[in-house]
Amino acid sequence: MPIVSVIQAGKSFGAERIFSGVSFQINEDDRIGLIGPNGAGKSTLLNILAGREEPDEGTVAVARNTRIGYLLQVTDFQAENTLREEMLTVFAEVRGWEHELHELGLAMAAPATQADAVLHEELLERYAELQTRFEHAGGYTYENRVDQVLDGLGFTRQQQESPVLQLSGGQQTRAALGKLLLQEPDLLLLDEPTNHLDLAALEWLETYLASWKGAMVVVAHDRYFLDKIVSRTIEMAFGHIEEYPGNYTKYLHLREERMERRQREYEAQQAHIAHTEEFIRRYKAGQRSREAR
Repeated sequence: MPIVSVIQAGKSFGAERIFSGVSFQINEDDRIGLIGPNGAGKSTLLNILAGREEPDEGTVAVARNTRIGYLLQVTDFQAENTLREEMLTVFAEVRGWEHELHELGLAMAAPATQADAVLHEELLERYAELQTRFEHAGGYTYENRVDQVLDGLGFTRQQQESPVLQLSGGQQTRAALGKLLLQEPDLLLLDEPTNHLDLAALEWLETYLASWKGAMVVVAHDRYFLDKIVSRTIEMAFGHIEEYPGNYTKYLHLREERMERRQREYEAQQAHIAHTEEFIRRYKAGQRSREAR
């Protein structure tokens, strides 16, 4: 089922046409590698998918309630937060429920509540309802998830407890990636996510994304990374797109086959044109010969 439909989209910057007539769909479990030469419009297309830019022509339709997450190069972290605290902001609502559950537990244990059967029953109902919601939202595992992502991306314990804005630019980009992964959007948009990752963090990210439950569109120059996480490839070049099933290696094979097929079709077309022109030339020559007689 498509969660995003791009229909005849085009984009220009001034007099320069970046791309036009771009149409494709993103289904809820698609894992798309978006590739092409620099300047082909890959980042621009990601911005359009994220709703940060509008196409000059065509439309982009997003299914209702679809959450789209985009890894920005400019972070918007809260200055007073440590790295770990910044990650925990993803679970602000869950943590609010956690606090309320604690307060409800104290209230139910209070002597005055124990003496009031009606009030105790009301608090118990609220506690049961909230606990179900809390559990369903991952309330018992969110801190472990934060640990998993921060450790996987290579942050030391000291870095996790340091003010997030004191981290280097590369570390902040890694932190932004971690926060985005914790948000678990329905559609994950990643532009060169392997930048600033060492080998261990890169291998962790490959494993993590391999089990990603939603859809993703990834721009990356690392062919080995793409081979491990994508199952569909879209090539942007010369203002248009070509789609291929499979990862980057399969794309290379299918692209070569497609180019060879087009070359054969072109040669056959040229041969047909030459044959037709020769037929016309002979026909005209024959007519002139008959007229001369």
